Amino acid sequence: MIHLARSLDLSVMLGCMIESSVALTAAAHLGALVDYLDLDGQLHLASDPFSGLQFKDGTIQMPTASGLGVQRSS
Repeated sequence: MIHLARSLDLSVMLGCMIESSVALTAAAHLGALVDYLDLDGQLHLASDPFSGLQFKDGTIQMPTASGLGVQRSS
């Protein structure tokens, strides 16, 4: 879909409402391909059962574990 949007000269945004770190970390892996990212939905959860991407000084910090880098929170 990103490539189709680009072929039509459209901007691309990845965003969310309220998601766990699993979905948002997966979306962040596509971040270099899009114009806008809005991936802060896990900050609205009372308890995120996973840990993945983090925010530091307004930037997304990607996890370093294998695969998506997402871990089950304890």
